[in-house]
Amino acid sequence: MVDIYGDVTVTTDYQNKKSIHKHLVVSLILKRLKTGCQWRELSIKEYFPNGEITWQGVYYYFNKWSSDGSWKLIAEAGASFLYIIILPFIWLLYAQGTKRCHDLGKSGWWQLIPFYVLFLIFQPGTGELNEYGYPPRRSKDDKGMSLESEIQSIGK
Repeated sequence: MVDIYGDVTVTTDYQNKKSIHKHLVVSLILKRLKTGCQWRELSIKEYFPNGEITWQGVYYYFNKWSSDGSWKLIAEAGASFLYIIILPFIWLLYAQGTKRCHDLGKSGWWQLIPFYVLFLIFQPGTGELNEYGYPPRRSKDDKGMSLESEIQSIGK
């Protein structure tokens, strides 16, 4: 794994050794890639007010990390993180859509029809027993059935 939060020692001349933070260099590189500005036009003073590094130093680390595969490792780590976040969200989205389809007495596969979700949003539920059981919301005066009879009614 690539450590972007450590320090790099930069030698500006034979007597001065300065330590810079790699995450600031990465921020400058990402800013350059996002804006498309030239390397010389990077606002290095915003990140390094004491002049610890020049645009040539930022460019050097960009080339170094590009050639040794560090950017690829960072991109792969970011992609796997996105999968960890997005897949459960998609799972929950389809689970809720299936519940809503069942409220209407339809199979959960109906939600895969393009724009059917818009129909699900505005269509009221059946309000009565269907092949998927009773609807989750009933009126307050409706006593309903017992838990055992409700479980027995599923799948009939």
